Amino acid sequence: MLIRVKGRHDGVKAYLEDGRKAGRELDRDELDERVVLDGDLDVTDAIIQMINVAPNVDRYLSITLSFKEDAVDRATLDAVVRDFKSFVFSAYRPDEMNFYAEAHLPRVKSYIDQKTGELVERKPHIHVVIPKLNLVSGMHLEPLGYVKKNLAFIDAIQEHINAQYGLASPKDNRRVELTDASEMLSRYRGDLFKPVGRELKEALLDAVLDRGIERYEDFMTLLAEHGAVRMRNAGSDDEYPNVKPPEAAKGVNLKDFVFSREFIQLSTEEKRAQLSADATANYEDRKAPRATPHEIEVLLDEWSSSRAREVKYLNSGNALQWARYYESSAADRQLMLDELERGFYAQHLREFHDDDTSGFAPLRPDDVERPFDGPFDSPFDDITLSGPPAGFEPGGPGGASIDADDEFGAWADEQEFAPEPFDLVRALSSSAVVRVPEGRTVLLPDHADDYLEPERPVSAYRLRRPRDRDREIARERESTGRVADNAISQRTRDVHERQRERAASGEFGEIRRRLSGERLLAELSHSHGVLPQKYMVVTGKDGGTRIRAGRRHLTVSDFLTKELNLPWREAAPLLKAVYQRQLDGHPIPRVREQPRAALWREYVMEREARGRARQNAWQNQREGERSRRDTIVETFEGKRTALRQDPTMSRATQRQALSAARFSRALDETSLAAAVRHERDALKAQHGPASGPTFTEWLQERAQGGDVAAIAELRRTGKPTEPDRRAVGVVRSPGAVEWRENAIVFGGQDLALSVSAGGSICYSRDGHDLIVDRGNAVDVLAIDWAALEAGLRLSQMKFGRTLELEGSATFQQAAVEVAAAAGLSIQFSDAALNRALTEARHVRIDSHLQAAQPSRVDTAVGSPVAQHIETVDVVPSSQPEMKP
Repeated sequence: MLIRVKGRHDGVKAYLEDGRKAGRELDRDELDERVVLDGDLDVTDAIIQMINVAPNVDRYLSITLSFKEDAVDRATLDAVVRDFKSFVFSAYRPDEMNFYAEAHLPRVKSYIDQKTGELVERKPHIHVVIPKLNLVSGMHLEPLGYVKKNLAFIDAIQEHINAQYGLASPKDNRRVELTDASEMLSRYRGDLFKPVGRELKEALLDAVLDRGIERYEDFMTLLAEHGAVRMRNAGSDDEYPNVKPPEAAKGVNLKDFVFSREFIQLSTEEKRAQLSADATANYEDRKAPRATPHEIEVLLDEWSSSRAREVKYLNSGNALQWARYYESSAADRQLMLDELERGFYAQHLREFHDDDTSGFAPLRPDDVERPFDGPFDSPFDDITLSGPPAGFEPGGPGGASIDADDEFGAWADEQEFAPEPFDLVRALSSSAVVRVPEGRTVLLPDHADDYLEPERPVSAYRLRRPRDRDREIARERESTGRVADNAISQRTRDVHERQRERAASGEFGEIRRRLSGERLLAELSHSHGVLPQKYMVVTGKDGGTRIRAGRRHLTVSDFLTKELNLPWREAAPLLKAVYQRQLDGHPIPRVREQPRAALWREYVMEREARGRARQNAWQNQREGERSRRDTIVETFEGKRTALRQDPTMSRATQRQALSAARFSRALDETSLAAAVRHERDALKAQHGPASGPTFTEWLQERAQGGDVAAIAELRRTGKPTEPDRRAVGVVRSPGAVEWRENAIVFGGQDLALSVSAGGSICYSRDGHDLIVDRGNAVDVLAIDWAALEAGLRLSQMKFGRTLELEGSATFQQAAVEVAAAAGLSIQFSDAALNRALTEARHVRIDSHLQAAQPSRVDTAVGSPVAQHIETVDVVPSSQPEMKP
């Protein structure tokens, strides 16, 4: 765990709630489950807004506690915050300082940074917010002092907490970078190689992965395609190839591990796993607690005994005070700090706390009244307390206080607070009275009448309805499940969440037992950035699926709620959807991979070029608008000057002409405003947002132009695509036949295509969609000649000669007849369909011999599905252009 302390002026509430950050597209509710551990965010923000200082002056401390572990349980989070809070409050009463802490538990485990292309792995982290206002004195607050001078003490509490709870220490993980949000930056694949020969090496590595090369002989053949190949140190253990591309001055040595015989002979999946793993291959779990080093304990003792109070009470600007303090012995220093502490509370508690409050014992008279009789000759007034910085003033602008929001919620069956009556008679006891047998009227003991009810004790005041409860009861926020961002509401939310999950346990029993863990991890790699190589799928004692996350063996539902921290309202439909795809026989999608380095660099270069073009275009637009406005003003000014200087015009005529000039100016300005709006809209449409297109949007643009590399990258890195709901049938490779992913583009002259974010290509003709290429299958959207022929031809190019049909009997029979009529050299995996195809070919040949009209291709004579197939004039031998 790493502690980082920063000062901020404003914006913490918006950041914690919304979480927008440069380089990522997701907001807070999509990224994290927010867990309030201590305090109330609305109260904290209200206090921050009360501090009236210049905009460049910090108003609160923003402290981040970042973990290297992939998961930290709730009890440990609470304990960490409790220990850190105790450290911060070493010199303070609990009512002196506002303290807010919330944990962010990742729902999205990783994402690709849109600015750098790096894989950002997200870990749990805690945000602590402390307004710089002492709530007792109203003065400036610096509980950690000047941070750079107290880093040793902050590091001490950090290492003490790490040791006590078995957490990873940054002292032991210097090669892993922990950012403020505990995001581990895994090096982008392009950084595997140094600049020399990088492009060739990346091209070779991509080819090894794309072609599925697993034999060293095939790898050497690949090298020969790129130039002359020589083996350096041939025959020795450290031999490596050298490739000299044509026209290159010298060859490139392939000494990297990814070109070694050991790596090349790994399976393609193992290669991908190693490349994508980088620094993220292992699941980081808590270790056993360890003893806190002695030097750390010494620092913590010093902080709690003296240093924390020095930070609070000693003003470094008072040179005389500092000199006397440091010249004193250790015992005298403690006495001086004791005096300063007594004086501080004597001064401020009398004003703010007249009697015992907040559960503290009342101050003794001698704590307030007795003079300071310590080892220092000067009275207390000569000692300067730490004061606020210049310009510091509690309250809003002008010192006005800001009312805190007191709108708290209530829950069903909650015991309400009963208001005390405000109309009691002064000096008359408010206790109930009763007449005893002797006839005397006596006062009952306090609350005695509460126990005279026949059913149960009920206070008389419970019969009153509080006026403030006439308002509508606050509801849970859909985004957080809490009524408010405070610790009490968080506890209530946790109880409700457990109740919802238990209520649905019976309904999801079958899913927990039968859902494939591999499928769930693969799908979550696209939707939630899960890195499947960190987990292992095992079978539990009950025969159900378990996913091992560190030492925990989680059911599929627990994986979503405990590892991905999803609320049950999101986890339940996700489980149902994934399980339904399993029941429907959908193949397990490929695990998401990082973008190719070469493509990413090309994207960054183009994005920067577009950014410059956009900036220049908008600069020209602003200059053009300014120039045209100036022209309108100059024209009007010229007319007005000419009118005023014309001696031949009467005053009435001048006024009339001047009014006409003003009207003409107004018309010109109105026309200019309309033109400017149109031009700006055109610029927005042409250049897009200032951030530029995302990597996926850029790939889509290129794919629309038929770029097969962009299509392949979309399918490799994008979310798995669902079958088209309009599909009447599907063509795919038989399950027993191996085939390699390709990105063939079906480039017929009359076919238009559109590419989705997942790499699916929809082909249409004259505005009518015909087929959808999903990579591993081709969806046919209609039973007509055009759609069936296009689907079969594309499938033949993608999957080979043998095809598998899925759909109704009508669809399959129509496909057989089109294949025969179009003369396609294909066969089907189903024997019955092959027999039907042979018969249809014989019927076609016989009909051609009888008609002796080969220029027209008709469907099979007498076919029961002929009415479904649109007969068109087409030359069977002419095939659309295929782009490999």
